Amino acid sequence: MIAYLQGQIIARDEQSVVLLAQDVGYQIYLSERDLRALPPEQSEQDFFIYQHVREDANVLYGFPDWPARKLFLALLGVSGIGPKMAMTILSAHTAAEIVNIIYRGDTAGLNIGKKTAEKVVVELKDKIGKLFPELIVDKNAKAASWTAAPLEQGFLLEIRAALNALGYTARETEEIIRKNQTALTDLKSVEAAVTHLLKNL
Repeated sequence: MIAYLQGQIIARDEQSVVLLAQDVGYQIYLSERDLRALPPEQSEQDFFIYQHVREDANVLYGFPDWPARKLFLALLGVSGIGPKMAMTILSAHTAAEIVNIIYRGDTAGLNIGKKTAEKVVVELKDKIGKLFPELIVDKNAKAASWTAAPLEQGFLLEIRAALNALGYTARETEEIIRKNQTALTDLKSVEAAVTHLLKNL
């Protein structure tokens, strides 16, 4: 079972990339969020992998870090959630954001259909804190306190793009942001945020 790949991006489309690793080209499907954060073709990149094997297919799904892969598997454990829907959920938020949305029981924050969101929250809410204790921001938070503002998501996306341009991989970028989440909420510009992150590596 493939769990990790490192190589060179040699092609991409709207859903996947082809990663050349040890003279083999692997097609890896990514969330829209992770695709947007990727460096250009010919760049070196690494992914944690989930290999989804069925009778009629053998599909590789890629993630920037281990928590994202772990969350993907947790979502697959929800009844009625398949790889495509799990990727849709991961496209809207970072793994840390999704974990906290579920932990607070905020069905609207998942940005998917109401019934599906309720199913995700009901089946994972009691498990999510144990699965990802390091990602919970406020263990006393309430659902009403959460706002997933588009501006905030755009802000994080610009930070990721800036770090990628400086040579950090998607996995390294997510780890840097995760460790500095609290500080980032007080910074108003991408330049200030990146400067702060680089100083605190």
